[in-house]
Amino acid sequence: MDYEKALKDIPAPAPGNRKEICFLQIHPETVATYANAGKRTKLFEMLYNVCGVVPPVPNIGFHEQEHVFPDHHGGVKHACSLFQGINRPFVDNGRDGEILVYIVKPKFFYEYIAHMVCVAQRQEVPQEALFAIYVNFEDPDYTDGVILGWEWIPADTQDCYLPEDHEERYEKRVW
Repeated sequence: MDYEKALKDIPAPAPGNRKEICFLQIHPETVATYANAGKRTKLFEMLYNVCGVVPPVPNIGFHEQEHVFPDHHGGVKHACSLFQGINRPFVDNGRDGEILVYIVKPKFFYEYIAHMVCVAQRQEVPQEALFAIYVNFEDPDYTDGVILGWEWIPADTQDCYLPEDHEERYEKRVW
């Protein structure tokens, strides 16, 4: 697996038509920031929940021997909703209305554990959690986006595929 390529060609549903594919990338400085800070779980989230690839650690799958492995459940390609504009300050002040937020309801995430055989263990995501991926598209055709960040957010109690308070959290729902 070419992990450098995986960070530059991340398939995602296109904002204008979710049946089409656009490609996203993660800036290398973002990766370096998490790596230098020793944020292993954040890097595992990036690889699995954003890019859709399992973490490149020795003996991956050791803890999941009773399950089918590898799995292909991860990644922004499985986004269930998309919002535009966030109603709070983000990275660049004044650009909050341009940021797109992909919402994913992943089945799993990988957690760093101290273990001699394998340091990544797949965990089930709680039913009340969603994964938000913040993207900035420089081009008006939405063909090439840069991932600014990602985080876990609570799901709506009425619809577990939408974020809690999504009407207040975002400016508009795209799909």
